[in-house]
Amino acid sequence: MACSAGKFQSSTGQSVCMNCPVGTYSNSSSYKCYDCGVGKYNSVVGSALCKNCPSGKYSSNTGETDCIECDFGKYTNNVGNSICNNCPAGTYTNDKGSSECIICAAGKYSYAGSIQCKNCSAGKYQSIVGASMCIDCPVGYFSGINIGQTACTVCPSGRYQPNIGSDGCIKCEPVYYSTIGVTVCTRCPSGTFSEEGW
Repeated sequence: MACSAGKFQSSTGQSVCMNCPVGTYSNSSSYKCYDCGVGKYNSVVGSALCKNCPSGKYSSNTGETDCIECDFGKYTNNVGNSICNNCPAGTYTNDKGSSECIICAAGKYSYAGSIQCKNCSAGKYQSIVGASMCIDCPVGYFSGINIGQTACTVCPSGRYQPNIGSDGCIKCEPVYYSTIGVTVCTRCPSGTFSEEGW
């Protein structure tokens, strides 16, 4: 006896076909049911085919009755997935079952597989979106305690900074002066003076 799709007959001479169980399927005239492949599932008995896992979900084993949501920091943006992908560096997702990742704003960064973006720390900045790292402030500049900066601040006159990645500027000593954004203070000309920080 030939069975219709979604049913099977395991023994010869029987007049009744049985439904394929969940997680399996069969073609017409089949004597057995087949497990759904990876990336697919079936939650209904007597099925002729298995369904692809939708975006944001996956199945890594055969014979699955449902798909699994991608974990935090992971995503899939197509169907029939056997794994989820890490969100690329510069992006994140803090939801399960994500089909896309969110781009980090300027002043922030993230590593691959992140569930959130991190603020640039003091002494660093990032002016672009979707960054995987922050950049040290150059010499003559700083970024202070307000983390997550998109730009560094130039050292004002009377102060200097010879190092990169600084969170502040250094006052010029008495009898020394500076213009903005310098790495060293200049001694006052003979016969002149300045107070500290001028």
